[in-house]
Amino acid sequence: MKFPARALAFRVSLLLMAAVALILGLFGVWVARDSRSQLEQTVIEHADQLGDVIRRSTRSLMFRNERAEIFEIIQAIGEQPGIVRVRIYDKEGRVRYSTQAGEVGQEVDKTAEACVNCHRGNAPVPDIRRQERYRIFDGGNHGRVLGMIVPIRNEPTCAEAACHVHPAGQRILGVLDVQMSLAQVDESRAGLTTRMAVSAGVTVVALMALSTLLLLRLVYRPVARLIVGTKRLGAGNLADRIPVASGNELGELAASFNTMAGELSAARTELETWTHTLEERVAQKSRQLEKVQADIVQVEKMASLGKLAAIVAHEINNPLAAIRTYAHLLLKREERFAARKERKEGEEAERGQILGSVESEATRCGEIVKQLLQFARPSRPRAERCDLGDLVTGTVRLVQHQLDVQGLRKTVAVSEDLPPIVCDPQQVRQALVAVLMNACEAMGSDGTLSVDARAGENGWAVVEIRDTGVGMDEETQKQVFEPFFTTKEKGSGIGLSVAYSIVRAHGGRVTLDSRPGAGTTVRIELPPQPPEAAAEEER
Repeated sequence: MKFPARALAFRVSLLLMAAVALILGLFGVWVARDSRSQLEQTVIEHADQLGDVIRRSTRSLMFRNERAEIFEIIQAIGEQPGIVRVRIYDKEGRVRYSTQAGEVGQEVDKTAEACVNCHRGNAPVPDIRRQERYRIFDGGNHGRVLGMIVPIRNEPTCAEAACHVHPAGQRILGVLDVQMSLAQVDESRAGLTTRMAVSAGVTVVALMALSTLLLLRLVYRPVARLIVGTKRLGAGNLADRIPVASGNELGELAASFNTMAGELSAARTELETWTHTLEERVAQKSRQLEKVQADIVQVEKMASLGKLAAIVAHEINNPLAAIRTYAHLLLKREERFAARKERKEGEEAERGQILGSVESEATRCGEIVKQLLQFARPSRPRAERCDLGDLVTGTVRLVQHQLDVQGLRKTVAVSEDLPPIVCDPQQVRQALVAVLMNACEAMGSDGTLSVDARAGENGWAVVEIRDTGVGMDEETQKQVFEPFFTTKEKGSGIGLSVAYSIVRAHGGRVTLDSRPGAGTTVRIELPPQPPEAAAEEER
């Protein structure tokens, strides 16, 4: 498993390592300072003891004033390891003995660092503490050097001696200055610092490795499993579950995740069930709506058929009257022929003419009835290539008697470049009849019906039906294609709605242009072929 630098466990390890390094660093500084202080204190005590030993060992020699032996002792001590210099000052501050012969006889400055603690003010201080008798300074090649001042006091035996008498009131006769190198102390401190730094580094690395392993096992891997599970859940894999490996907070989180995934899976199953049920219900309602739509179309067809039936009845009445007349005339002639038992010249030709008229009028009645039956006959929707111009002129002939009854004028213009279209001719004829009948009813007993069929853009066909009737206001235009909306007392309100549905089913458009008192123009636009036929051709 990868352990990226941006991972939480890695960051926690870095923070822990930094905290441990800081703590160990502070502890190391404190230990280094404390060890340095203790080592320096040991050297101070050693220097003080060495000074006291020198003072005691030279005491008897000073009584006897044996300067050479005193110098030899001081010189021998100065040659010991760690001893930088040993000097004896008299009360005037002159160097009487020194391991460096060139210093003998020199007088020191009482304001110098080595003398200032004893010579505060005009007179020397008779008693000073040990903490004030040592100093640490830079000894050049010797490194740091500790200097310890040991006072040489005026003892009674010294004051009463015959060799050199000192006044009894003089308490300090001189000082012994012992200087010892602190190089070993510094080396020990440096070694201790190095060992502590190495130990701290090893501790930090070991702690980081241990914490990383623990965090990797206890935090990173469980969190990584949660992240992977969350991504799978987001991708739709609701069956994925995270193994619960512990009882801590991360384990509880994994268990909660599994519970959530189970609830989501159950919710999705329920949703899919409801979706399937809803699809079935929508399909059922769609079938019901299609049936209702078909019923509405058939109702409109029957309503139009009722109107056309009156026209057909009147239209058939004339040829039937002619047939009766011709038949009666023919019957009379046959009776006269039977009485004479012979035919006059020309009667046979007249008889043929009468029979031709009867045949013509009967044929005319048959055509009218045939058109009515074609319009009324239920038919399945079928798309075929047809001449829209013939369809328009035939439909106008179907409503011609309505125009004659109302005394309306008509103009029909069919463009020669009108393209053929793929459509259901029965449905298109029904839509045109509905619009034409509505236009006739809008004009009353006077007006002009204009029908214009021409080519549109991109192979579309356009049929415009204009009347000079009462027109419509904007509110009526918004509702005119809605089912069962009508402004007529005995209207059904489904004629224009069915026409609109038929045109839309063919992928066409229906628009209105009307103003009150200025008539109405219905514009029907039909594509070269309906969407279903276009899809079939593409397949």
